Amino acid sequence: MAKESHRSIKREKYINFRRAGNDPRDAARFAGYSQPESDAYKLEKHPEVIKAIKEVQEETRKMALFTREDSIRHLLNAIKIAEVKEDAAGIVRAVQELDKIHGFHAPQKKELSLVDGTGQQHRKKLERVPDEELLSKIGGEKGLVVDGEFEEAAEAQK
Repeated sequence: MAKESHRSIKREKYINFRRAGNDPRDAARFAGYSQPESDAYKLEKHPEVIKAIKEVQEETRKMALFTREDSIRHLLNAIKIAEVKEDAAGIVRAVQELDKIHGFHAPQKKELSLVDGTGQQHRKKLERVPDEELLSKIGGEKGLVVDGEFEEAAEAQK
């Protein structure tokens, strides 16, 4: 009886660690099982564990009732209402949120290589090119602040 009670306590600990988002092996290790990998494999087949995991999955599914698509739909409705009320600030705020959802504010990466196929560096040549021309090559415009990183590659061996 005491041995079964000890198993139940460990299994309940395992279930709690799984509910907290731990993977099976970590949950078994945190719950005190001596062979986390094989014990987790067995525990995942236990009816109590299966039931607890299904409950967590159902709770998670219910929490995700408001989706990205719902956000977009509501923002589009907000824009329509703001247009009717002639509320330019409301339109701007909704558009800003839509831009964030679509990732339009994510940094863009542009690479400019100073090395051609033969390994010849063109650094000196590029240093003589006016800033406006370099900006046009990366799709920028005059007055644009370009934030970047400089990484010097090792010289190619001859």
